[in-house]
Amino acid sequence: MAGKAVLEKGLGYLVGNGENIKVWTDSWLSPSKLEAPIGPPTLDNQNLLVADLLHPQSNEWDLEKIRLHLPHYEEKIRFLIPSSLKQRNRQVWLPDPSGLYSTKSGYRKIFEEKLIGQPDQFDWKNLVWRLQVPPKIQHFLWSVLHNAIPVGSLLAIRGIQSALNCKRCGELETIPHLFTSCPFAVQFWSKVPLAKIITDPASLAVFSDWFSAQVHRVALPPLGIISSPLAPWLLWNLWTARNKLVFEGKAFLVEDIISKAVAEARAWEDANLGKKKIDGAWQESAKTGGMGWIIKNEEGAVLCRGSSNRIYVGSALIVEALAMRDALKQAKDLLLPSLHIYSDSQVLISTLCEGWDLNEIEGILTDIRNLATLFCPISYSFVPENSQADSLARASLTRLIM
Repeated sequence: MAGKAVLEKGLGYLVGNGENIKVWTDSWLSPSKLEAPIGPPTLDNQNLLVADLLHPQSNEWDLEKIRLHLPHYEEKIRFLIPSSLKQRNRQVWLPDPSGLYSTKSGYRKIFEEKLIGQPDQFDWKNLVWRLQVPPKIQHFLWSVLHNAIPVGSLLAIRGIQSALNCKRCGELETIPHLFTSCPFAVQFWSKVPLAKIITDPASLAVFSDWFSAQVHRVALPPLGIISSPLAPWLLWNLWTARNKLVFEGKAFLVEDIISKAVAEARAWEDANLGKKKIDGAWQESAKTGGMGWIIKNEEGAVLCRGSSNRIYVGSALIVEALAMRDALKQAKDLLLPSLHIYSDSQVLISTLCEGWDLNEIEGILTDIRNLATLFCPISYSFVPENSQADSLARASLTRLIM
């Protein structure tokens, strides 16, 4: 029974043909967390199935029906891209991107619930794991949010009483105290170059609430930090400065800690520019994507070029998958017998080569794999640069947003 209870906290549906998925009671609105529309349903639509919201021929969303029954969820639904093949729905383990349950992911789900208290309201993916920061900072943030860093109050629980109090002010050292309410921390956050800073961090009693509100604050110009959020770097440097004080007796000024955090963020961002080649064809703020592809023969002569665009695209990976699907459709129309596909998305290429599943692009993957059976042989390669196709994608995106 305990195992079943854990599964129920993470099992949801990836929409295929929509049959047998109950709109109001099953979780189907997200490929990464439990989410279903909030009612109440009407007498007419209380038994509505997701299949009723799809066109029976194309398996595309029927916007007229969505606007009739679920107008407040139209945007969220349109980010879901079912396979055009109307394959059966899949029930998957949503906390893992592969959709596969493991004992490790099950324990992690339980652990997160106990520590955060509101498991479905804390977005681990976007607030920690998708942040454009080094892995060491992601794991540091995970540890902070799991009460797993050695501050005085937590050491006391383990029987270590010597380091109970804050070295700066003498108060009990807890995680919220260290990062938000210590006078030194209050002074620190009052001077950081972030937009719309929370001037009284202690007003948020739960540290995870404060962190959620702070993590994506925009760095003010002229810092030149674009993709990497500054708040995680500030937290990391506040922590390392604390350790220098505790273990080496070295005290740093607030301004010095902030300057170090800014310098590290800028250096890391500069070193990582250019690694995300597809981002130029995905506009995150508008959630729109442009796709481009070029098909050549064995001698390198261009057979055709193509591009397309789409609104309601949730990530750069989805853009890459849509581009590959469109390219395969055109190759099918050209009656090409074999294909070798080059893409600058390492995740997509690895997924196809290894036969993995990914909840985020489940429907598109189904279409790609079905189209791939038409070519013999077909193979896939990762290339760091894909400039010609990328130029087509950027142009297509520009046409969409202008």
